[in-house]
Amino acid sequence: QHATEPLIEQFLVRMKLDRLRPMLWIDYDREAFLHPVGDTRITFDKNVTVRKFGQNDVFSRKVLEPGQMILEVKYTGKLPTLIATTLRLHRFQPLSVSKYYLGWLYSQV
Repeated sequence: QHATEPLIEQFLVRMKLDRLRPMLWIDYDREAFLHPVGDTRITFDKNVTVRKFGQNDVFSRKVLEPGQMILEVKYTGKLPTLIATTLRLHRFQPLSVSKYYLGWLYSQV
């Protein structure tokens, strides 16, 4: 249905030409919050699970320790002061993390 969009068409052509196929399925539960200032979006991703694509539940592993979650804060311009202060008070450390990369690491075990 969306295959008529140029970007999707180009992607599908590249997949066929380069014989690309999905390797992993990353699944997670997301809780999202929006704040209008700075177009701020805060998400909590938990129960991050990796499965090898096409194998259903034959191979399925949790990527995070029980009780852990990924807090993601995205914003445009300036982060609202209230949110910046809250993050600083709770001593959250900024870092880059990829759920796909974490899933790939766990799929290699």
